[in-house]
Amino acid sequence: MNRTLPKRASQSTEAELFAELRGMDFFADFHDVALWQTFRLGKRHQLPRGSVLMNEDTLGQFICLPIDGRVSDSRKGWALNTLSAGVSIGEMEYLHPHTKRNATVTAATDIG
Repeated sequence: MNRTLPKRASQSTEAELFAELRGMDFFADFHDVALWQTFRLGKRHQLPRGSVLMNEDTLGQFICLPIDGRVSDSRKGWALNTLSAGVSIGEMEYLHPHTKRNATVTAATDIG
C-alpha cells in the first residue's frame, strides 16, 4: 500500500517560486514566515516586453519586484535606468501614499 500523497502541481510551483524568492537579495533578511506571507499577499504577473508597470505622476498603490527579466524607467520620455530582476520598484511611493511616482516603468524584456 502506498501511503504517500501525490504532489499537486500548485504545491511544487509555490515551493519553486518560494526558493527563487529566497535566493534574491531583496528577501535576504526576511524570515521564512514573513517571506511566505509576502508570497501569499502578492500577485505574480507575466508581462510582455513593452508593458507599462507604473506611470509617472500617479499615486503609488503597489510595489513591483520582477522575478526575471529587466525593466526600464523614464521621466517625461527620457530614459533613466534599466533595472534587473530582484530589484524592488515603487516602494518609496507606496510607503508614502500621497506621493506621486517620479518615473514610468516599462518592461524592457518579457518579465515574470
